[in-house]
Amino acid sequence: MSPTYSSFAVLGAGAVGGPILAALAAQPSAKVILLSRSVSKSVPANVQLVQIPSYDDVPAVTAALRAHNVEVIVSTLSTVALPAQLSIADAAKQAGVKLLVPSEFGLSTERDTEGPLAEKNRIIEKLQSIGVPYLRIFVSDSVPSLASDPDVNLQTGLLIEFVPWAVNYSAEAKKLYVVGKSEGPVSVVSVDDVGGYLAHILTHQPTSVLKNQILRIEGDRIPGYRSLGSLFGAEVVTVEAMEGELSGLKDMLMALADQGLATTGCGVEGVPEAEASKSGNALWAGHQWKTVKDVFGL
Repeated sequence: MSPTYSSFAVLGAGAVGGPILAALAAQPSAKVILLSRSVSKSVPANVQLVQIPSYDDVPAVTAALRAHNVEVIVSTLSTVALPAQLSIADAAKQAGVKLLVPSEFGLSTERDTEGPLAEKNRIIEKLQSIGVPYLRIFVSDSVPSLASDPDVNLQTGLLIEFVPWAVNYSAEAKKLYVVGKSEGPVSVVSVDDVGGYLAHILTHQPTSVLKNQILRIEGDRIPGYRSLGSLFGAEVVTVEAMEGELSGLKDMLMALADQGLATTGCGVEGVPEAEASKSGNALWAGHQWKTVKDVFGL
């Protein structure tokens, strides 16, 4: 049998990190720790919480990784904490870590050379330069996290659970709101499927299949934000700009979709976009991916 991974350290336990932590802990063969600056985190019974002074403290992180014989680091750090991954990479190298899964879990960031998401390419360049294998996971329309706490990753991707938020859906008024045509396709995935997928491939797929790879997954595809009206049985109201919290971000999401840039397979050369968007799904053979209807009981 080809070797698989069995020892993991997770960084961050928010909306994405929490389910990943739980899914890894549910694997019978897995040994899992949560590296955190706080001792007040709630973790599954079979997960050990390991406190560190800072993610930038290379000696402390290295010591923790060595003490627990960690093979794989899974980072779900928020956007503001991404620079700390450079220090994590150094610690991984010194501790002999075999794979680092950097914080992605949104749309492809391969071509991001400016702005906060450019940090996601800096870590890949760092890992390549020091010889630490990596695995990038692209899952859905990208919603950059605005969390100030580097242990919390609130919105790294438009998870299915956040779809009503994106369109200001009101169950009471039976209305949702869109900007522009809002007819471009959008890749989405449930948070449980993100955690389950990562836990499955890390503990079941041969290590050779995962090293230095990019995997793209899609749990469901929204034909366009406007189509959510029929799904939720809601009136679709077209507005010039969204209102409320992070309204500009919602405007951007809809603009990206109308430009054909809101699927995980957009920009992949030589492969049809729809095929590329779920190319990584095959590594979880037989899994029934949750749809928008499934998550909300529609």
